[in-house]
Order: sequence, then structure tokens, then C-alpha cells
Amino acid sequence: MVRSLYIHIPFCIRKCSYCDFYSLPFDSSLAEGYSRALIREMELRSGEASDLATVYLGGGTPTMLSAGRIRDLMESIRERFSLTPGAEVTIEANPRTLSPEKAEGLLEAGINRISIGVQSFNDAELLALGRSHNTGDALRAVEIAQKSGFTAISLDLMYGLPGQGMPEWEQSLAVALELGPVHISAYELTPEEGTPLHAGLSRGEITIPGEETIEEMYHRTIDMLAARGYRHYEISNFALPGHECRHNLNYWERGEYLGVGAGAHSFIDGVRMENVRDLEAYLNAVGNGAVPRCGEMAISADEAVRELLFLGLRKTEGIAMNLLPRELRGGMEKAMEELVLHGLVSLTGDRLRLTRRGLLLSNSVIVRALLCTDNFLPSQ
Repeated sequence: MVRSLYIHIPFCIRKCSYCDFYSLPFDSSLAEGYSRALIREMELRSGEASDLATVYLGGGTPTMLSAGRIRDLMESIRERFSLTPGAEVTIEANPRTLSPEKAEGLLEAGINRISIGVQSFNDAELLALGRSHNTGDALRAVEIAQKSGFTAISLDLMYGLPGQGMPEWEQSLAVALELGPVHISAYELTPEEGTPLHAGLSRGEITIPGEETIEEMYHRTIDMLAARGYRHYEISNFALPGHECRHNLNYWERGEYLGVGAGAHSFIDGVRMENVRDLEAYLNAVGNGAVPRCGEMAISADEAVRELLFLGLRKTEGIAMNLLPRELRGGMEKAMEELVLHGLVSLTGDRLRLTRRGLLLSNSVIVRALLCTDNFLPSQ
């Protein structure tokens, strides 16, 4: 039975220049209708999950909703699916949306982990990203979360930003570390096609750090966080021992999960499903008593192997080779020899993992691993 639930809240203060997720400007009447629709979808899909071990409210900005609406969602989750003792319940928050009253309301509703989208502790960088908050807002948000009683606080940071150099990145990391979160996510800025950031780069109006600087930033991140006791457990994620994000680990380990909301994805019984990525279509479908699904794809055994590679290699512990089909294992080991020589992967005993350099070049390395499967597994 599925034991992880994701709820997508698409509303934001405004859309950031780099964002390609499904999100919309906040509207209180729309938010009210959408919240009711989420509860209705949970009713429609109550048989698809139970005894939840993890819940993740993402977006968008879930904390755009009032504490009362979030409490209603949590009550529906308990009623429709139930939560196991000690379940990890995470909510993403924009710093400007967090007040003492909101934070206390979240805790009372049953949220026990908060991920704050700081991105940078440099106002010029935040402005370049189109963020709605400034450094002061971020510092206040962390203080509010701590004083309200949150002990599981995660901070999102980004490097490779317009105008950012190594000193600025080190400063953001240093400020984050002084705040003492149990978890830090550090992502390289990725200019996604169709975003204002990508358009600005294409026109030469915006420049970002080059590959050599990006590499230095990544390695400096690993070193600074390791020195303070953070375990590097996934390409972009670091946690104090015991505080890894269990919900995201379930994704990377190909665990099942139910996704509720416009544009949400699910993976159940070997089938990947997607909800409609349009608010009006979502509201209409749920209002008519239909699951708002717009597509699904059954994952074959061979596709599952490919997923095992590109998801599992994201984790610093890598994957166990004995999980691969026998016909693939020998060829994979031979194909990896070149990457071992180049210091991109290590193959020790039964464990294949990316090296520190390989993690930085993970996309290219994982593509090489996937190409290897084409010689032993049928084409998709």
C-alpha cells in the first residue's frame, strides 16, 4: 500500500524568473475553491494510500494558504488515509508568508517539518531571481519557525546565480550554517527553457558563473557543510544525521507515492500517473466526481531498471549492482571501467556510486550509464 502523499499547492506571491513549475498568482477565492477540490480528490482516491509515513505539501507556495485551510487539509489526510506515529509531514514556505501565528497554526495542524525557500542571503541575488523576499525576511522566517517550536527546519539555497561569485556563495552558506537548520538543500541554478531567466541569458542580458566557478562552488559547499557535521546524502541535499528528507528518499528509491492537486504526479503499482496541469480543468474534473488524471504510463521491467539507475545514482550511497538484471550486470561493470579511470564513478564490491566529481557531472555520467543499458535491454 502507498504510504507517501504529495499535495501540490500552485499559488505563489509571484512567479520567479527561473521557475518552470505549475504555479499561479494567489487569489483568495480560487484558493478556497482549490482547497475544497483537494479534499474532494482525497475522498475520490482514499483507497489508493493508507498509514502514511510521509506527507509533503509543495508548490508553488503552500504557506500562501491560511493556517485554517492547511488544518482542514491535514484533517482530511488523517480521515482519508491516516498517519503513522512519527510520520514526516513537510511544508514548503516562502519567507514572506511566515508569521508567528501562521507557524504556530502549522504546528497545531500537524506539520512537523518546514522547508524555507531562502535561495540566497544576498539581496542583489534575490532581486536577480525575481524573489519576493529579501534577506531580512529570510532571517525573520527562520527565527519565527524556531521560536514557534519547529525543530526540523530545512533551508533551500541556490548557487550559480547572476552576479554571484565565490565570496557571495560562501557568505550565504555561512549565514545558513549559523542559523543551524537540520537540513540544507543546495541547488545549481538551471536555466529552464521558457522561463524569463533562460530568455535573458539567450539575449545576453544576463550572465551566470562559468563551469569552473560552478565546480568550485559545489566542492566548497560539500566541504563547508561536512565540516559542520552535515551528511551529503544526495546530489543537492545535506542533513545532520537522522534528518534526511524521508519523503524525497522515497522518490529516489522508486517508492510508491500518491500525488494530489493540479499537475501532481503519482507512482502506484508500477504505473506513473499525472494530473491535469490546469487549474480550471482540475476543478471541473474533481467537481464532476472524476479523478483529474490526464495521462499514465505503465513502467516495464526494463524501464524500471533505467529508473533505478537515474534515480538511485542521485544518492551518494549509489546502488547495489545485484539489483540489476544478471544480463546487464557484467556489461555495466565493463562499461563503467572508463568512468572509473576518469574518476567519475567508483565500483567497490557490489556498490556503484558517483564520486565527488561525478556528482557534479551527474547528468552526463548517468546518461552514459543509461546508454549502456541500450546494449542489453530493449529500446523504450
